[in-house]
Amino acid sequence: MDFVRKNIAIILIIAIGFILRFSISIIHSYSSDELSAITRLELFSGEDFFEQGVKVGDMHPAGVQVFLKGWSSVFGTSEGFLRFPFVVFGSLSIWLLYLLGNRWFDKRTAIIASGFLAFLYFPILNSEFARPYSIGLLLTLLTVYFWQKVLFNQEKKLLNAIVLGLCFVASMYVHYFQFIVVASIGVIGLFYINRTNYKYYILGSVIGIILFIPHIPITIYHLNVGGLQWLAPPGYSWFFEFIFHVFNSSWWVLGLVIVLLIIGLYNKKAVESIQNRQEFIPIAIFMLTFLIGFLLSYIVTPVLKFPVMLFVLPFLFLVIAKFIRRIPSFNIVLVVLFTGIILSTVFEKQLYGNNHFGLFKETSDIIIDWEKTYGSDNIYKIVNTSNGSYLNFYAEQRGEHIDFDWTALDYGDVPAIRKALLNIDEDYCVVGYSARHTLPQLYETVKEFYPNIIAGYVFNNSAIFLLGKGASNTEQNLLAEFSLSGDLRGNWVFDKGNVKTNQEGALVYLLADDVIYGPEYVFKLTDIPSISDYYIKVVVEADIESEGQLTAAFSANRGGAVVQFNGENYWKGFDLEPALLTNKSKQGIFVFMVEPIFKQTDELKLSLWNRNGLNVEIENIKVYLVKNNWN
Repeated sequence: MDFVRKNIAIILIIAIGFILRFSISIIHSYSSDELSAITRLELFSGEDFFEQGVKVGDMHPAGVQVFLKGWSSVFGTSEGFLRFPFVVFGSLSIWLLYLLGNRWFDKRTAIIASGFLAFLYFPILNSEFARPYSIGLLLTLLTVYFWQKVLFNQEKKLLNAIVLGLCFVASMYVHYFQFIVVASIGVIGLFYINRTNYKYYILGSVIGIILFIPHIPITIYHLNVGGLQWLAPPGYSWFFEFIFHVFNSSWWVLGLVIVLLIIGLYNKKAVESIQNRQEFIPIAIFMLTFLIGFLLSYIVTPVLKFPVMLFVLPFLFLVIAKFIRRIPSFNIVLVVLFTGIILSTVFEKQLYGNNHFGLFKETSDIIIDWEKTYGSDNIYKIVNTSNGSYLNFYAEQRGEHIDFDWTALDYGDVPAIRKALLNIDEDYCVVGYSARHTLPQLYETVKEFYPNIIAGYVFNNSAIFLLGKGASNTEQNLLAEFSLSGDLRGNWVFDKGNVKTNQEGALVYLLADDVIYGPEYVFKLTDIPSISDYYIKVVVEADIESEGQLTAAFSANRGGAVVQFNGENYWKGFDLEPALLTNKSKQGIFVFMVEPIFKQTDELKLSLWNRNGLNVEIENIKVYLVKNNWN
């Protein structure tokens, strides 16, 4: 009882942290990353498991996938059981951080840092997933725990060195970013070695290297096939974006922490000389890991993303906690700080809602219900997701199986889907996406054939719609129209010399080999109610030769110069000829969202481009503003 009384604060922090992690682990359906791992668990065994399930099928070291294989063979693949060890890893990390903080600083610092780790949304969410993040966090803290024992303790140095070596290699088997973490810890340790500990430090390092040798062929393969080339290099504001993300993407949570930091910095009791060099360790580990990751992302390959920085985030928490710990009325500060963070995590971040990576279970259930109501053979199914088996994982739990017509779409697949829709006779079409970026061009293309929206659900990073034949029930507002036989609506720029009369006696705008651009609609953000709530749909009616080519394009100018995005001229376009040549109404559509990169004064432009110079007769252009119920 005396132990409990003396440690009541950290016991409560760990208990609440565990409850938050465990409760969401059994509520939330799997993310795409988890389902990718589970699919490989079920498809492969024996030698195929390492070849196809780890080496070829993943870009992570084998450690977590091997662990999942063994764990699932005993406990199955339900969310609660498969995620449970990762919830435990995340909860144990809170205790380890407390021990390190208490050793390097004091009990108050350790309690504040542990509370950050226990209650903020970012570490909670990543302790839920059956992925490398919570175990990587635990291994980083274990590594540092035994690392400081080897360097600063005088007892059991041999045993500590052996355990340190095991922690080194375990970290490397979990995630490749852990190599950077281990390297950072190793480099910092060089500043603390002396003639009494250097042999043990070298021993631990050698053990780690030797035990990783069996994995080297897999690592070489991963490096040769490109690693994480799908990641973009971090921007120069990445660090500040990460800090904001860590503190719940909440200005008031971040503001509360900053205010407490300022009070702590200006409190005389907090201004203390550094008594030992160990106090430099936390900030050194965090910053060196970040800097190496940032530089590698530009020099070699992008490796920096938010989840991997969880591995060293506790050390930043310790630095922040060090300056908050001496504020007067510490217990009151603690209650206010932790209560605010928990309320933000639960309510502001909707911890118990569906705000996580993809809703495969929910999407699967909806499709199965529609199939039972309208008939599975009477529904054409287009769902953009990394793998249709992710949705069927949940369908099979209900004794069902969904046969998809299209999954894992690329940006260039829309014309092929439209071509397929020309030749199908199903009365209904399901169109949606789950955890895969999907533009509204797909949605509007399907609506050309199935204009009646029967039902639809939009979740976080996921949406699913059931469309049927019949009259359109989409609300769209006419923003501009180019009609030579009526009044022009909007600011159109065109050469009147290109206005001709076609064979039927109607006025058309002729694009040919000497005139390949135009007409052009010019507008500004002030013409759109809200760029985040709408997308633009351009409907072009034109006569085009069988070999003709016509592209609708969107671009922008700023002060006479083309707007730059990611270092390149901003331009979006879509080829219209596949639709113009097969649509009885001679119409093609171009759909796009106006991204939040533009200024109120930017000149936004819509235009047509005759790519090969064959005659194209533009009869009508309509520009609609459509409420975005898709994304």
